[in-house]
Formats: sequence, C-alpha cells, structure tokens
Amino acid sequence: MKRRIEFRAEITGFVDMNIEESGQPTADPFGDITDGEATETAVATAIGQKKEVFVFGPSVEPAIVFFDDIDITIEGECEDE
Repeated sequence: MKRRIEFRAEITGFVDMNIEESGQPTADPFGDITDGEATETAVATAIGQKKEVFVFGPSVEPAIVFFDDIDITIEGECEDE
C-alpha cells in the first residue's frame, strides 16, 4: 500500500555549461542548439528522473519522488564566468 501526495513547488535554478573559448555564441561546441534549448534539456533530464528518498531511515521503504508535469521557462541573460 502507498499514499500519494501531490505537491506544487516553485524553484529557481541555474545550469552551468562549459564553453571552450571566449566569444563562443552558444555553449554547444557544435553550434547545433541554443543555450536555451540546452538548458531546457538539462533541467528536464535532471528533474525527470524518479528518485528514492529514505525519509524514515534505511530500514523503511523509501519515498519515491517524481514530477508529473514540468513547465520550464528560460529567462535572463547568459553570464560567462
């Protein structure tokens, strides 16, 4: 038996992507996809995986956390570091 509890969360995050040289127009070294597309792919992949979380310790079955619906908005400017 399990209990499923729906939650809603608003999160703010960052994706760091390496660039090979200064002035490179996108982080993709092949220039095939934009930084926005790369960011969306990275976030959807990271969030889209089910995770087991041992809330009550290792001797109790873990909670399974997953996201049913993901609405990704990419905002802001790129910042090279």
